[in-house]
Amino acid sequence: MVEWMRSGPGFANPDYDVGLFNARAVEEFGALDESEVIRTYEARRQAMLDLVIELTGAEIACKWINTRLYYEIIMHWDEHPLD
Repeated sequence: MVEWMRSGPGFANPDYDVGLFNARAVEEFGALDESEVIRTYEARRQAMLDLVIELTGAEIACKWINTRLYYEIIMHWDEHPLD
């Protein structure tokens, strides 16, 4: 989503059903073995890291991008604690 936000100030944040998103993720990854889930997770984690590294100061300061990163990174950790 942050990539889309970088495309211009006219970006409209789409509404989406978090429950449906999570159900699809469970469906997508539920059939995979643990090594494949870890490989996919690592690829997506690296892509997010690369994206954040590429952001300019102005993009990081952009309210929409900053808020999106906060929810996707910081708040997400609270939803999935490592016990």
